[in-house]
Amino acid sequence: MKFLYADSLDRIDPSYDFVRDDRGSATEDLWPHQFFDSVAQKAYDGMLISYEIVAGAGRKYTDRQAQRLRTEGASAFFGLKAHPKRAPIFGDCGAFAYADQREPPYAPEDIARFYHECQFTHGISVDHIIFGFSENNNVRPTAEEQHRYDVTISNARKFLKDVRKNEYCFTPVAPIQGWNPESMAKAARTYEKMGYTYVAIGGLVPLKVPQIHACVRAVREAAPRIQIHLLGVTKFDHIHEFIPYRISTFDSTSPLIRAFKDARNNYWGVNGNYTAIRIPQACENPKMKRRTLAGHISQDQALRQEQWSLERIRAIDALPTPPTHEEVNIALEDILLYNAYLDPDCDVTRLKPQGRQEHLFSRSEPWQFAWNPTLTADYRRTLCDRPWKACPCRVCREAEAEVIVFRGSNRNKRRGFHNLYHFYQHLQNVLRQHNA
Repeated sequence: MKFLYADSLDRIDPSYDFVRDDRGSATEDLWPHQFFDSVAQKAYDGMLISYEIVAGAGRKYTDRQAQRLRTEGASAFFGLKAHPKRAPIFGDCGAFAYADQREPPYAPEDIARFYHECQFTHGISVDHIIFGFSENNNVRPTAEEQHRYDVTISNARKFLKDVRKNEYCFTPVAPIQGWNPESMAKAARTYEKMGYTYVAIGGLVPLKVPQIHACVRAVREAAPRIQIHLLGVTKFDHIHEFIPYRISTFDSTSPLIRAFKDARNNYWGVNGNYTAIRIPQACENPKMKRRTLAGHISQDQALRQEQWSLERIRAIDALPTPPTHEEVNIALEDILLYNAYLDPDCDVTRLKPQGRQEHLFSRSEPWQFAWNPTLTADYRRTLCDRPWKACPCRVCREAEAEVIVFRGSNRNKRRGFHNLYHFYQHLQNVLRQHNA
């Protein structure tokens, strides 16, 4: 079972200067597989690239980048030697982007040509997402669901015909959409008769684990020999449950995205997930700007507290032994005070920093600041455990405590890179245990 990273043009500057919060000397940003440039520091097996982010309505690629991808091919563009089995690079059309439209905006023939030009190893036909899945096989589809099902099947037929006619070198993959397990099983049987050897089960993102089981089981039973790809997997705690279905590949971008989209579980660790500590840039954060303009805090006060908070985290990191309860309390006081500046419901005029001492862990007054008990507990656990200290990945070894700071793209995406690495190592352990 191969894990494919669904790219969204997320890269980092390997030489970023955390103290100055500025770019370093590197001329190019790196994808995760370029940053983790050894077998021991691998973060995924291959990639999935969506037409939607390259050249669709919601594209993130510049015209120059999109043209380079088409002319150079995926291996050269991504710096990843593509291989159908060892390092597959899938192409898909990004169906969630046009889910509210009556018809997909892309023709199967155009998408097939795009995959060929990009030299992907696999290409998924143009599907139309069906919502409202039920495990009950007696449920009949709505007119809209039947239409989307028929469009997906029809597009797959045209797609395969075009691939064969033009002798494109990528493996064609048929997307499966359905309103219940039987409709998905029927699609799998239809595709197998067409000549497909690979299918991709879509529409899984909103489903619960038992529903995903029902989908995959139905497809596997309907087509025992066909290869299966799972589109957009997010249920990572249950990934081991799908090994018996002989899944060939699955994709996700969730480990990276959760580094800056999840409010609490945004740093993944061996001993559980941790909460990254929010220290946004005082001069750039919109909430901080609004509070400063409203006169609730002064800019000098915000900048001073921002710097103190960063110093506290770095001091905790530099301790030769785990921090004491008192040392964590002192660090928490400055960090939580700065976080309180972001809360419009918190009256920060009464929250004055205690008398500063030259030594980072010296103070004349006892710790009295209390605000947001949940956040306080989460931050305390992060500072006490210092999980980045025990992680062998390149991100944690080089960035150290900066990886746990929720602040700016280069820190947040580094944490996302770490999450990718952590999940991939977990997956490999699960697969080894299953095969033992």
